[in-house]
Amino acid sequence: MTLIMAVHNALKAVAPISGVSEGADDASWEIQFAPEATEAQRAAAQEVLASFDFDAARARVEAPPIETTKLRFALELKARGMWPAVKAAIAANEDATMYWDFTDIVRSDNQMLLALAGQMGVSAAEVRAIITAAIARQV
Repeated sequence: MTLIMAVHNALKAVAPISGVSEGADDASWEIQFAPEATEAQRAAAQEVLASFDFDAARARVEAPPIETTKLRFALELKARGMWPAVKAAIAANEDATMYWDFTDIVRSDNQMLLALAGQMGVSAAEVRAIITAAIARQV
């Protein structure tokens, strides 16, 4: 997915749009609204655009996924003091438990992982940094 598609998808989730134009910088993107867009929908889309995390979207778009073993990932989380919270979040979510139990690899583009991370206030860029550190970890 391209950056412009990521922005487009975020906007069309709250308002009927016909397109979006990339600006010279993150603050100058423009939304082309469909004629049926209400003022409330237009305002919601403008708010989505104003709060859009362009850096995280670029990280997802521009950087190919990376992966590490589940063991290295867990050890890195433990070293960062995050393992107890992650373990509890996994245990509280049946799908996450299945993912954790039945996979050997943790990938930076895994939607389950990114959703759990988001619930914990951890960005996609931070997940990538954790995986990068985990790759380098001696086991």
